[in-house]
Amino acid sequence: MPDLYEGRTGRTCMRQLLDFYKFATDHTASRPDFWSFYAHLQDASGDDAGALESRLRQCRVLQARLWEENDPETFTEKLQDLMECFDLIDNTLDDPATKEISKSHVAPFGYLLLDAAKKLQEKLAATVQEPPWKPAVAQLQTLAQKANERR
Repeated sequence: MPDLYEGRTGRTCMRQLLDFYKFATDHTASRPDFWSFYAHLQDASGDDAGALESRLRQCRVLQARLWEENDPETFTEKLQDLMECFDLIDNTLDDPATKEISKSHVAPFGYLLLDAAKKLQEKLAATVQEPPWKPAVAQLQTLAQKANERR
């Protein structure tokens, strides 16, 4: 980001930010925003393997919190965050540049998607009215099927 502070870019603070988010995620693993920021920084610094691992952890935290949510609007927002995270991981797994480093994450990601698809389908079946997040069920099932074909 240009002109972040006194004409400097964010790259001048990269090492400090990476160190901070490493510390933050080591001590507070239940914050999805920490994992997201850490993954973005790792991506920017060229640490593709670290970014993928951080995004997987972010997804696990988001998914754990999602099923506890009772407020429909908050549930929809959290589901959107989870879907965006899934999409980022899916793109990383498809990227030829990261295919080799991501091999070991293909199966766990597939299981994560299958679990999320199953739980979301169950939640949809339990609703009385059609929720605004209904299209996410099909999107999640498509991602889960794609992940299953990768294995």
